[in-house]
Amino acid sequence: MTPQRATINIIAAMAENRVIGNLGQLPWRLPDEMKHFVRLTTGHTVIMGRKTFESIGCKPLPNRRNIVLSRNTNYASKEVEVAPALGNALGLLGPADEAFICGGEQVYRDGLLLADNLYLTIVHAEFQGDAHFPDPSVFCWKLLDQIRHEPDDRHAHAFTFHHYQRLRGD
Repeated sequence: MTPQRATINIIAAMAENRVIGNLGQLPWRLPDEMKHFVRLTTGHTVIMGRKTFESIGCKPLPNRRNIVLSRNTNYASKEVEVAPALGNALGLLGPADEAFICGGEQVYRDGLLLADNLYLTIVHAEFQGDAHFPDPSVFCWKLLDQIRHEPDDRHAHAFTFHHYQRLRGD
């Protein structure tokens, strides 16, 4: 019997050209996409890189355990836990925990190797950017759900929520 481990999720929004950020900011404003993020992650652990943490104002996301990754051994924060690498952060989790990896590019790349679920929002537009989501198609995923949101007075772009589960060969 395999010992139980925490559930590892990736949550991301990307443009059709894989852009996830530009100069440390999201290139879009989609309030319902942000509500989706909050709904899924509240009450769980979020794991993010230092640059992502700094891009949200160096404030922990409320009602979540926040773990920030930094290779700088002197990096510290009174408000979040700090780990030197994703493996170290995952080692802080208990078997019943659920964690959401929420950026940036390198953290997503590392996390795709380990994730059980992928919550990926596709923004139906292309943007200029300096951060991109890695290609998840190199792994086997089963689409469990997708919901499309059309543009409206609060959302300039259509977007689709996707929930994938990793297909395991065991």
